[in-house]
Amino acid sequence: MAQPGLPRILSPNLGCPELVTLRAGGSPGFEVVLALPVNDPDWASCRLRAVPSCPGEGSEVPLDFAPPEELDDDNLPDKFESLSETRRLISTTLRDRILGKGRARFWLLRVSFRDGVDERACRTVEESRRSTLFDLVLSWKGQEVSRARHSLCLRIASDGVRFIHLTDLHVAARNDLWSQEAASIIRPQEQDGPLAFRNWNKQLRAFIARANAMADAGELDFVLIPGDLVDFVHGGISQKDAENWRLLFEIFTGGGQEAQLGNQGFRVPTFTSLGNHDWRFFPYPPETCADAFDLQPSQAEKLDYLYEDSPQAVGRKIAKVHSKLIAEGSPILARSWWRSVVSPGLKWLEVSAQRLWAWILAAVAGYLRTALTVLVAMILGGGGWVSSRSTLPIRLENWLLRLNKFEALLLAIGAITAAALVLAAVRAVGNWLADKLRKTINDLISLEAGVKALRDYFLSFNPYFNYAFQLDDCFFAVLDTGHDVLVAQSFWDNSGKKIGPVSIRDNILGGSPDTTAFYPPNSYYPYSQIAWLERVLTSIQSTTGQMPQGDRCCRVFVALHSPPANLSPGDLERAEIILAQRAEENGILLRRKWWGRFDVRFGTLNHFLSQFYYLCMGYREREPHTTFGPGVDVVLAGHAHWNVEFRLDQPEPVPNATWAPLIYFGKFSAMIEKATKEAPSHWWGPLLLQTAACGPPSAHDPEPPYYRYIKIDGAHRIQNLAPVPITHVHSFRTGQYTVHRD
Repeated sequence: MAQPGLPRILSPNLGCPELVTLRAGGSPGFEVVLALPVNDPDWASCRLRAVPSCPGEGSEVPLDFAPPEELDDDNLPDKFESLSETRRLISTTLRDRILGKGRARFWLLRVSFRDGVDERACRTVEESRRSTLFDLVLSWKGQEVSRARHSLCLRIASDGVRFIHLTDLHVAARNDLWSQEAASIIRPQEQDGPLAFRNWNKQLRAFIARANAMADAGELDFVLIPGDLVDFVHGGISQKDAENWRLLFEIFTGGGQEAQLGNQGFRVPTFTSLGNHDWRFFPYPPETCADAFDLQPSQAEKLDYLYEDSPQAVGRKIAKVHSKLIAEGSPILARSWWRSVVSPGLKWLEVSAQRLWAWILAAVAGYLRTALTVLVAMILGGGGWVSSRSTLPIRLENWLLRLNKFEALLLAIGAITAAALVLAAVRAVGNWLADKLRKTINDLISLEAGVKALRDYFLSFNPYFNYAFQLDDCFFAVLDTGHDVLVAQSFWDNSGKKIGPVSIRDNILGGSPDTTAFYPPNSYYPYSQIAWLERVLTSIQSTTGQMPQGDRCCRVFVALHSPPANLSPGDLERAEIILAQRAEENGILLRRKWWGRFDVRFGTLNHFLSQFYYLCMGYREREPHTTFGPGVDVVLAGHAHWNVEFRLDQPEPVPNATWAPLIYFGKFSAMIEKATKEAPSHWWGPLLLQTAACGPPSAHDPEPPYYRYIKIDGAHRIQNLAPVPITHVHSFRTGQYTVHRD
């Protein structure tokens, strides 16, 4: 893979833009992070400007910057003076694995608006100024060397913050291809009515049109999209380019062929983070989740999911993975019981099948040869020769010698036929086993993940695993949750890792595989995400003075892909039945699954989950009796493709006794929308909210795209919080939703 070009604007960028609110007293500047070659840069020839992302919508803005500061320390600081400092941490992944170790130096530019800036630089919609997206353009010696699309938003000041939580896009180029070809591939007699192929890319394009309409109405500041942006990275298993990252970039910006599909791209800034699918390299068979495409498995099997590859390339990949499994197990299966079962099992299957096949061939061939020798000798009249040479038992020999020639001929034909049938049956069983093994390997290939999959995301969308930002009195911490794992850590006790009830098929789509977040220090981070989040919350508290028990002078949000609390489908159904029976607005308390209770760990985070709960409550786990930080208002997640809501609470205090956060299940967003009218600044404790997918549906929420439109007014009142499908259109005048079909 070719090294990415330098110089390059890393931040702000398409998935981590800068929001600058235009105010009468002047607007603040912002920071830009550059990656430059290692030689000393000629700053005198460097120019930076902001041009409207959509031609004709706004005017160019000239920029100045102070003497740059080199960013040569990627260690976590003792504290963040402001949330903008979270963008000064250059990950080791970007430094060493993507840009190339020792190839780049990183610089911080403090940028200001040369002649000031006001609303006249923004676009006009129906004679009103609206927030406007700009590209940042870096020029060197008069030549444009880097452009960061949709990286700056000049925002019209408003009373409050309005944003959308959107998740699980699962963009893939094959969805557009299949939507065109499905009707011709699947015969009419196989269809139950008109073919209704579900194209998740089309659902995202429909959402973009809705979001743009809301932005044009002045009712949307940004869209927050934490994870599963793409379904996988490559179009096939032999590709080197990131086909789906490129398509997502075009959908977001309206580039490529998108205009012909009626998509002009976002007119509102987007903040992104990574999900487990974003780490995956290769596609998966569509029949594993045919219902997500509105197809039957037999129909989905007809769709070619490896259309980018030759049969030879597929065969080589399968042979490579098979050899790796035989030799050492799969990296996907490491640290789990799968390796102890699958690897020896494959070895046993490999050796035993070869030995069994050889034994059958030898036995059938030996006995058949002897029997045919006797029969042929009889037919030809050579019985004496048979008697002296035969190795068959005496009784069998005597029985054969009593046959006449016609009977012997029939027996010979029958013996040959029986032997052929036995061999064919053995061969069929072997082929069946090989086919099952091939499908298992295909499933494993589709789960293969690594940091190399993130190259184009880091360069074109967002160079950060974790970052934070502020808009008015709302603070946002955005985190990555990593790739799939098959082990999990239980919140209910401290006994370490548990084997989770997760299968390969659960991991493909619509299940809930556990993910590696929160990371401990490793090759991706030189520090843990929990330590990072602790410092972010400390910064918010030092800025606002907010404490968790008091009325809110700000609102704090955490966004990540994999939820910190979740229920299995069976537990979710049971919890909803109990909730409906009790009709409790405060929800039902969830505890261990033993004795009819619940397990909230299904498909959640793999590390430091309990520490995260305490931080959200405003405490440290190591100091559970001392308040710390501002507390978190809302944790926004996706991953499971359904709308589910939990709330953390503190039990009644017992002097000097240890305590653990309580977890409640309920319908909290609707309750808070109602209650906040009477207590606008109240803190209900951390809400853990999952939003159903923009892309694939689930049995629980079958009509995507879904999103949460969240509105916080100037009094910190949460006016909108509940999830809605795109078929429900919000009226900004009445605050109500009406049903609309696109």
